[in-house]
Amino acid sequence: MNPKFESIFAVGVDEMDWDDLNEAHYDWPAVRDVTIYREKVKNIVLDVIEKSSPYISWESDAWIIMMGI
Repeated sequence: MNPKFESIFAVGVDEMDWDDLNEAHYDWPAVRDVTIYREKVKNIVLDVIEKSSPYISWESDAWIIMMGI
């Protein structure tokens, strides 16, 4: 959806020694833009869950959702 945001957010909470969260390494987005991005992602995830079978196997494209949960 947004490769730039996904690259920034991929860091998560496990910083490395080289400090991936250092402001010099990223052009941090505005809170409003992140809120809009988050809502879009939420809607996509909910749509996938709603359309998925109640049984999700390892071979299913929806397996990643189960891993996230």
